[in-house]
Amino acid sequence: LDGEGRPQTTAVWYLADAVDGNLKVSVSDSRVKFHHMRANPEVDLFIVDPANMFRTVEIRATAVLTLDEDRTTMDRVGAKYHADITNFDEPGDQRYSLVFEPRKVVVNG
Repeated sequence: LDGEGRPQTTAVWYLADAVDGNLKVSVSDSRVKFHHMRANPEVDLFIVDPANMFRTVEIRATAVLTLDEDRTTMDRVGAKYHADITNFDEPGDQRYSLVFEPRKVVVNG
């Protein structure tokens, strides 16, 4: 939610971590979504199957943010999408690992 309590929607790259089973996103501390999640950690992740747009999963969750000091999450998300995520950072940005702690999962299709 933004500062006025309205939903803020952002497309994000995510990782389904095979090691610990968590859904993760790498986010920098200069992004608006980072500051909104710090103020209110209730988030939704909505995933659409690119092969069938009617097949979706919505995960209502609490966002847990931890400093990604060694940038492991950033590197793993970047590798999944074949991208250098540091290209999106501002000088001095710190990277955080966002882990979704699910409250409710809604599956369609």
